[in-house]
Amino acid sequence: MRLAALACFTALAIPAHANGLFIPAEGRVDALADGRSGIVYISSDSGEILRFDLLSNMFLDPVAVGGEPRGLTLSPDGRTLVSADDRIESDVSNWIHVIDTATGTFETIRFDLAFGESGTHTAAFVDDDTLLISSEFSGSGWVPLRQLTLSSGDVTTLASVRQRTMLATSADRSVVAYAESNISSGEFGLYDVADGTFNESGTGAFNFEVGVSRDGAQIAVPSFSGMRLFDPVFNEVGILGDSGVELPIGVAYSPVADLLYTAWSGADASVQVHDVDTLQQVAVIDEGLGLDWIGNFPFREGRLRISGEGALLTVTMDGGVTVYPVGAATEPNVLIRPRQEINWVSLSRHGTVPVLLLGAPGFFVNQVDEASLAFGPGGAPVTSSTIADLNNDGREDLFLRFDVGASGLELGGTSACVSGTVLATPFAGCDDVRVVP
Repeated sequence: MRLAALACFTALAIPAHANGLFIPAEGRVDALADGRSGIVYISSDSGEILRFDLLSNMFLDPVAVGGEPRGLTLSPDGRTLVSADDRIESDVSNWIHVIDTATGTFETIRFDLAFGESGTHTAAFVDDDTLLISSEFSGSGWVPLRQLTLSSGDVTTLASVRQRTMLATSADRSVVAYAESNISSGEFGLYDVADGTFNESGTGAFNFEVGVSRDGAQIAVPSFSGMRLFDPVFNEVGILGDSGVELPIGVAYSPVADLLYTAWSGADASVQVHDVDTLQQVAVIDEGLGLDWIGNFPFREGRLRISGEGALLTVTMDGGVTVYPVGAATEPNVLIRPRQEINWVSLSRHGTVPVLLLGAPGFFVNQVDEASLAFGPGGAPVTSSTIADLNNDGREDLFLRFDVGASGLELGGTSACVSGTVLATPFAGCDDVRVVP
């Protein structure tokens, strides 16, 4: 029985055009999604961390941390969420909030303020126990870049950086890229996790974001002069966008493929996908988004984050955040006649064919629009559906039946596909078949 021994993985797919799921969140600051749990985390200037559950399609109770939450980061194992906070206490301390994602409980870890320092700005996990934290400044100046070990509480100041420095960790956890703000020379650089060293260069323009490829081999820095791209020794390898006209204002690298996601402002605001090596555009995920460039600041519009398994992309927008399935989430595992060793389809039996869509990280079957589903080249509609965990992996699957007569399958055919939309994004998945009389 094929259902009992699933070990198949599909190739990465890129949606040609999509609309995603918009989650309204007034006061939204930062956002990220966990494709394993299906939770979208949103920091809000109301003093709360909002939690939207893609499985139930509703908000869970928020985590009321207080203050003014800012940048978010999720540990690689998904167990710990950290939020920076723009508040300070009596010119004595600033802090971060450390949230247990399983329970929603949190603790606040405080730091002694350096000269001129104000609240914390953002953070980035290096591993499940260690993270880097940047800060704000009361005016214009330098602040500590701190390293915190959660298990011991040890805090180390690694360097001094300018206020509102943005951070991004490579998927292989080898480097943390940083882009300093509020300086026209546009300092940016890499922190080598293994040896604890910094190497730095500059874009020659005001920076407001940063991204780094999954292996640390490329750095992307959105700036007022366009998105500048560099290799690890800071040779410029390309530029996307035009100064102050059409700008990439957000960036995220896939953690599982050599793909670069960009959010663009301007008249044709869009979310695009580029090949890391050639920088050529390979897809447009969505367009006509109305994303605005609002000065050289992060956490406005077009902030991109991608989940650790590379299946969910979040884009901050006016009034909330939009979630898009990407990568393997747009090409799910499909099993035709899943309980049969030979998945034959008979054209003479004018009945139905059973098809199973397997739930997976980033592919949540409750978000599939059943009216959009079609089977075979004839686009046969669904005749029945059931949601249940049928392969005992802890994720719900979608069991479907389609009318064979409307499928358009032909005698001798060896493959059949199911298409539809999930989170308003097109997907397609195929399986081998044997079409018989």
